[in-house]
Amino acid sequence: MRDEPGPLTVAALTQTAGVNRATFYDHFESPQDVLLGVLAEDLDALRESDDALRKDPGLSRTAILRTALLGVVEHVRRFEPIYRRSLSNPADGVTHHALSSHFAESVRRILDRQDPPPPGLHLPIAAEFIAHALVGALEVWLAAPDLSEEELVDGILGCMPDWWASLR
Repeated sequence: MRDEPGPLTVAALTQTAGVNRATFYDHFESPQDVLLGVLAEDLDALRESDDALRKDPGLSRTAILRTALLGVVEHVRRFEPIYRRSLSNPADGVTHHALSSHFAESVRRILDRQDPPPPGLHLPIAAEFIAHALVGALEVWLAAPDLSEEELVDGILGCMPDWWASLR
């Protein structure tokens, strides 16, 4: 949409898309809905790729997780101005919530496929825990220009609970 993360307005979106305001509001409630839709579409593609990798018996669980995390990092890089602005702003919880909700759903899907599920886990709590931890790690990375992508992924892998490594 734009390289500079300034305010996203209905006027700017309708002008760029060549539609009128009524058409915009037929499809969206706010400019933020458009933005979240774009982010979700990209994240959905990552989820599908991860699902496909998890079906490959030749890949180790660590390789699958590392690939998934690198995909998330690449996603954040693609939309870095958006994430840098929104995740660093305590008053803007919408993007944080959307990102953590997407990750929680991805984790829930992985946990739901486990037969049997990891013992002693409350699956919704585990999913939210992992999701919010991942968003927190991304926030730290965005605020720390000296932290490389590999260091971020290694740091996340080092924090993952032992039971996570057993999931397919």
